[in-house]
Amino acid sequence: MTVQAILGTKGFEVISIEADAKLSDAIRVLTERHVGAVLVMKDHHIEGILSERDVVRVLGKHGASVMAMPVSEVMTRKVVTCRRADTAASIMER
Repeated sequence: MTVQAILGTKGFEVISIEADAKLSDAIRVLTERHVGAVLVMKDHHIEGILSERDVVRVLGKHGASVMAMPVSEVMTRKVVTCRRADTAASIMER
């Protein structure tokens, strides 16, 4: 199965948030847009990705005080990218 086929089902829109946004704002975006992750951007470049798992990890470790923390301090920095013609199997091998 190709990325193109997956996106044909799920949609092509990519949701992003600025790196200096508060974690509480990012959680609102995740909730309102019904997505499990958002790209974290700075000056139109990908800085990382924030997933629901990142949110749970930091909340479990530090509690609600992290809600004002910038997304850049919570996100996963390593982002795996792909092209529409790539297969799901080839991406999993990266």
